[in-house]
Amino acid sequence: MFEINTFLGKNFVITVHEQPSVAINTVREKIRQNPLVLSKGMDLLFHAILDRIVDGYFPLTEQIDDQIEQIEEDILSDPTQKNMERLLHLKRVILSMRKVIIPQRTIISRLSRGDVPFIEHKHLVYFRDVYDHLLRIGDMLDMYRELLTNTLEVYLSGTSTKLNAIIKVLTIIATFMMPLTLITSYYGMNIPMPEFTAGSHGLYIVWGLMIGTTVGLFVFFKHKKWM
Repeated sequence: MFEINTFLGKNFVITVHEQPSVAINTVREKIRQNPLVLSKGMDLLFHAILDRIVDGYFPLTEQIDDQIEQIEEDILSDPTQKNMERLLHLKRVILSMRKVIIPQRTIISRLSRGDVPFIEHKHLVYFRDVYDHLLRIGDMLDMYRELLTNTLEVYLSGTSTKLNAIIKVLTIIATFMMPLTLITSYYGMNIPMPEFTAGSHGLYIVWGLMIGTTVGLFVFFKHKKWM
């Protein structure tokens, strides 16, 4: 999408744009095939240009709709950073389109009310039709923006759920390791201990404490449904 400035006079329509316009080229080709189109008035020529430009927005909205549907599926199945970037890019595209559509809607609303000279009253109905199309497109963009906002919330919720699951696993591991660390630290002190005197079974005592503690914690976590 790019800016097109249009100047309407009694006997002329001038368009200024930095890039070739498919809409304007289509109207120009129509005039070449049937020069009598110009005899209907510059206001109808102006309308033909506006109508082609606005109708060109509908394929863009269809593409956005397809992309939103695909992004929703991807984020629900795999809420990754890459999919998040795609979502944010699409939001920027919609925002850019709204920045174009809203000013156009205001201007064409004035045209459809007859507030601008050089437009015959009997031709106002054609400009109202263009205005109705812009209203539809604006409503669609608002709906798409809301859908993306909801999808973003789903992404954040999914990311939070994954993070909570990871934290839960790490917490369980840390909880299991704490008593084991305490036991090994206690029996690893560099002082004589009766349990490890000659002929004793100190090593088996340590292993028994560690295994018993691990099993006890496992049963406790299962009972509390934390695992």
